[in-house]
Amino acid sequence: MRFFVHCFGYSGHVNALLGLVRRLVDAGHVVGWLAEDPRRTADPVKVPVPPGTVEIVVKHEGSPPEGPHPGHVGPYVDTVMARDAARAWSDVIAYGLPGLMRAVEEFRPDVMVVDGYLWHGLIAGHLSKIPYVSVGTGLHFLAPDGFQFPIEKLELPSLKPEFDALFARHGMQCERREMYAFSPHLNIVFSTEAFVGPDVVRPPMTHLVGPAVATEERSGEAGDFPWSKLRSDRPVVFASLGTVFGPDAELFVRLAAAAADLGVQLVLKVGGLRHRLFLAELPGDVLAVEYAPQIELLERVAAVITHGGANSVMEAMYQGCPVMVVPYGIDQELQAYFVDHAGPDAPGIAMSRYATTSELRDALRRLIEPDGPLRRNARRVQASYRESDGAQRAADLVIALGEGRSA
Repeated sequence: MRFFVHCFGYSGHVNALLGLVRRLVDAGHVVGWLAEDPRRTADPVKVPVPPGTVEIVVKHEGSPPEGPHPGHVGPYVDTVMARDAARAWSDVIAYGLPGLMRAVEEFRPDVMVVDGYLWHGLIAGHLSKIPYVSVGTGLHFLAPDGFQFPIEKLELPSLKPEFDALFARHGMQCERREMYAFSPHLNIVFSTEAFVGPDVVRPPMTHLVGPAVATEERSGEAGDFPWSKLRSDRPVVFASLGTVFGPDAELFVRLAAAAADLGVQLVLKVGGLRHRLFLAELPGDVLAVEYAPQIELLERVAAVITHGGANSVMEAMYQGCPVMVVPYGIDQELQAYFVDHAGPDAPGIAMSRYATTSELRDALRRLIEPDGPLRRNARRVQASYRESDGAQRAADLVIALGEGRSA
């Protein structure tokens, strides 16, 4: 069979799909690969093409919409941009859909596998009368009733009617959660009940398949890491605060002070940080690095501090590593919710990015307890993640959809 994989071209989205793509290729299927941000055709995102796939090149006409992608609604996005979100999505669809439809027609897929963030990909599947899968690279599809994403907290009239109208113009009724849209055929979430909880409400046609950890080819990782500088005589904590909004220098200062008070070595990934003079003044034992091989490093550290990117949280759970989530925006607050909501069974802690040094120190003390409840809970989730090959299960479901059967 032929599968058209349409991915938002940033590392957090790409890495979640690499395992699924590899399983489809290994099973002998033809896989077309398109990773894009349709607002950046003049300066396209650079993502390696997965081995064995056919690179899809979309030829768009006209000028791309201006400004950042409308889904990037976080703490640094003002109310005016949020108010314009419906227009921004409309611009992306109007610009991206015609070229994408031509690419789909040329490739002739049996199934489209679409990052649920890319609405024009889902619309292309619908208009082409091809079964389409919506892949949630985060946990959007499982957000509990009443949970508010950052864009929903702004004092705005509901954007739902405008967004409904975008899909209605193409003959679709499409349910959404924040910026992710559902498929009526199949929706995939890379997690397990051990992490999200047994009572989580799954929308129709939505499957928890287990983690999809890219342990081989990964997007956004390249460089050398100073393994010899990791301390063996004290706990090591890894802090990586993301690529979309960039690390927060003031938060790093407070984290370093909290770690110093506890005698912890703090490994700071600073690849997205523009102003770095303060790094030399940080207290305690700080190792600042441009690059970190996250999967391997998580095997060596006592805990991880993250902004709440879906891949970072998933990989921490895969390695049984307690996690502190300090959300900045978009879906990161949902990751924080699932990390922390289980109370005594939680594998981590959610903290405000404005937390004081004292609050961070208390949280770190709990995280690094060698046999404390957070580590025990993280290992419980780890067991479920190691038993579940999310990429293979997702591939089985996608193939079954193409064959017209249930898996």
